[in-house]
Amino acid sequence: MKGIIKTGILSLIAIVVTVIAVNKVSIDDDKSTYKGKPIETVACSYAFNTKDLKKVYGFADYVSVVKVNKEKSTQYKNVTEVGNGDKFGIPYTEYSVTVKENLKGKLPQTENINILKSGGLSYNKDKYYVDEGDILLEEDKYYVMAFCVQEDGALLVSGMGATEKIDYGMFWNNDDVDMYKKICNTSINASRKRYKYRE
Repeated sequence: MKGIIKTGILSLIAIVVTVIAVNKVSIDDDKSTYKGKPIETVACSYAFNTKDLKKVYGFADYVSVVKVNKEKSTQYKNVTEVGNGDKFGIPYTEYSVTVKENLKGKLPQTENINILKSGGLSYNKDKYYVDEGDILLEEDKYYVMAFCVQEDGALLVSGMGATEKIDYGMFWNNDDVDMYKKICNTSINASRKRYKYRE
């Protein structure tokens, strides 16, 4: 999530996260742009170790292998004036995805579903923000995603560890999926208020 320092509050799955726009970061090892625009990371403070996928998956309501079909729109929260007439809002990007496998919980696999992901195109449409340790999504690619159901029933994926890009399909060795499934099976659900997914 070089430039004006901006502050705001971002909801990470249901954890309060402080947001500060900092240096540019690569989406891949050799890229510092996404769709022709620069990328900036968002420094996040987490309530637990998000490098431990057992904790990430234990906190999540669902973990699934998904194919990203289409980027649909971007929503902005906490829009504020930052000077010189510019505005800053925390972006959440809506995607249409297909669930290929359910690793924790059961999301629909017979139709495309919509999800929200923290990060995306800036309010002024001049750059992309991505949470520290997270990645931006690409259409027609496969990911293991950990979702938390929001109070309105929407699926949110957010922050480090919640999105892992994988190679997937009939021509790929899917040992990685088995690894993520084992992590789900050995994770312990975090004690927190949970909501029902609205299909």
